Amino acid sequence: MKLELFPCSGGMAEGFRRAGITFDMSFDWSCDACDSYEKNLGHRPIQMDVRDLVRMAIAGWRPGRVDLVARATRWVRARHYPIVLADVRTIATSEQPDVIGFRTGGDTLLVECKASLEDFKRDASKPFRREPGSGMGYFRWYFAPAGIVLVDALPPSWGLAEVGARGKVAIAKRPQPFHQRNLAEEARLLVTALRRATEGWGRGIFGDADPHPKVTAELRELRKENRRLRISANAAAMRGGAA
Repeated sequence: MKLELFPCSGGMAEGFRRAGITFDMSFDWSCDACDSYEKNLGHRPIQMDVRDLVRMAIAGWRPGRVDLVARATRWVRARHYPIVLADVRTIATSEQPDVIGFRTGGDTLLVECKASLEDFKRDASKPFRREPGSGMGYFRWYFAPAGIVLVDALPPSWGLAEVGARGKVAIAKRPQPFHQRNLAEEARLLVTALRRATEGWGRGIFGDADPHPKVTAELRELRKENRRLRISANAAAMRGGAA
C-alpha cells in the first residue's frame, strides 16, 4: 500500500506515474490543492489533516483495501437499495452525494463519507446542511473511520456508521427519517444517472456488472465500423486529390 502525503497539484504523482509507480491513496489538507490535483489527474485526494491520519493509525486503522466510498456503496446495497449511485459528479444538482440509494417505495438513503474530523466539520457549512429540508436523503448517514466523528457531534436526525480497521462496519447511531427533503433534486439526479448509464459513475447504478452488455457490445461495434468508414473515406479523398 503506497500513500502519498501533501501531493499539492499532483506534479510529483504524475512524474511517478510516468515512471510506472502509482499511489493507492493520497492525502492533502488544502481544498485548493485537492481541487488542482483532481483537475490535473482526474481523481481527488482524501482531504484531511495528516494529524488525523496519525490518530487513525494509532487507533488501529489501516488503509488496506478499505475505500470509504466503495465500502459504503456495498453497505447501502446490502440494506436492500437496488439502485445505488456513488461518487456523484454532475451539474444537474447542487448536492453531490458520496453515495445515495433508491428504493421502489420512494425512500432514499444518503451517505456522506468523511475521512477526517476537519472534513466532517466543513460539511456543516454547506447550504443543504444548514437547511435540512433542501437536502437529499430520507435517511442520512455519515460514514467514517472509527474514532473520527463523535455521536454527540452529529446533526439532528443523522446516523453514524463507523468503519473498523478490517473494514467491518459498526452502527454507532441510527438515523431518524427526514420527512421534508428535496425530492426534485433526487429526481434530477436519478434521471441524469440513467442517461449516463453506459459511462462514467452511472455505470455502477445496477451493480458492478454492465446493466446492458448487449447494447454496449453493439455500440462498440458501431464505433469500430464508424472508424473504419472514416479511414476509408479519408483514403479515397487522398487518392482523388493525388489524381
